[in-house]
Amino acid sequence: MLTKSFIRSSLKGAVRSSSFFGLSPVTRVAAFHSSPVSRSTSSPDEISAQLNNASRRLVNYWNKASIEQIYHLTHVGMAGLIPAGLLLSPSFLAVPVDLALGAVLPVHMHIGLTNVILDYVPKQFQGSAVLALYVLTTLTVLGLLKINLCGAGISESVKSLWRSPKKSQQ
Repeated sequence: MLTKSFIRSSLKGAVRSSSFFGLSPVTRVAAFHSSPVSRSTSSPDEISAQLNNASRRLVNYWNKASIEQIYHLTHVGMAGLIPAGLLLSPSFLAVPVDLALGAVLPVHMHIGLTNVILDYVPKQFQGSAVLALYVLTTLTVLGLLKINLCGAGISESVKSLWRSPKKSQQ
């Protein structure tokens, strides 16, 4: 037979929640005990201090993000953005997806090709190769921006590769 103390001890780890941003969460399991939950009233200054601490931790987390983490985040972004762009492309809903792809694709390309340069180009030519890569990345960003703002968009341009050409009337 399950007792209240057994249930409380088994739920102790499951009920406890982590506070990544430093905010103290209020956790309550009302079904297993009848004691009132004590809520501490925090002053506005304490709440402001907790929020400042949380934002500081978030900024520190992103500052510590390595290039490889950003590269993997671009993988995740493209895994969602590319199918969404192809599905939404004839509509106006594809515009934000195309703009996001215009930012994610060059970052992904630049990080990946930088690793290729560092692995396979001789040390004496790496500096000039990385400089050429910066020029290529800048041109890619400008080209994708032109396609997105002045043209049909990245998604519609890719979809047009699989369409049959229109027959000219003579």
